[in-house]
Amino acid sequence: MSHITTPSVPGARIRAVAGDVPHRAVPVRAVLPALIAALCALTLLLSTAGPARAHDELVRMNPEAGATIAKAPTTLELTFSGSIQDIGSEVRVTDSRGTDVTRGTLAVQNTKVSQPLREGGDTDETYTVTWRVVSQDGHPIEGTFTYSVGEGSGTTASPAPVAEASQGSGSAEKSEDGRQNVSGTGIPSWVLPVVGGVVALVLLLVVLAFATRPKQR
Repeated sequence: MSHITTPSVPGARIRAVAGDVPHRAVPVRAVLPALIAALCALTLLLSTAGPARAHDELVRMNPEAGATIAKAPTTLELTFSGSIQDIGSEVRVTDSRGTDVTRGTLAVQNTKVSQPLREGGDTDETYTVTWRVVSQDGHPIEGTFTYSVGEGSGTTASPAPVAEASQGSGSAEKSEDGRQNVSGTGIPSWVLPVVGGVVALVLLLVVLAFATRPKQR
């Protein structure tokens, strides 16, 4: 009795054996450290964004806010806690009649802003200073204050409006002595893209963890 043998197909056994090998899943424990690290990085970024609310502020004025001096100054000087950008800065000084007494070009040098004033001002007058600058982080800050020469005028004009700064975001909250607290998000522009990247990484790791789980048989 003859035996008929079926010729074997090369590679068939190899493919069969390979097909029997279960797909190796990546344990969730393997990606858990990466998830924890990503979440920690996200928490750190959000926590460090808070101090960014403390933008540059006006720390010194010459003349001082509310001061009474004997002679009208020829220059108004403002000193800030941080460097000021050259673009978008403006200072207006008006008398009790609303007349602008500034002259020349505003000078910005590091943390100091200087505005020349007209010489020969009134002996008894009250001046209103309205200023707006752009701090180093790009946020506009502004304020207003008054000072008097001699006995003052007894009246003050409404603060003269200043042009909107060409850079920065948010709004500046004025205070009576010229110092201010800036309102706005207080979050640097680089934080949001980084946070978005971290969140995307976390989602990707979660998807990979579930996609590589072994199928139930």
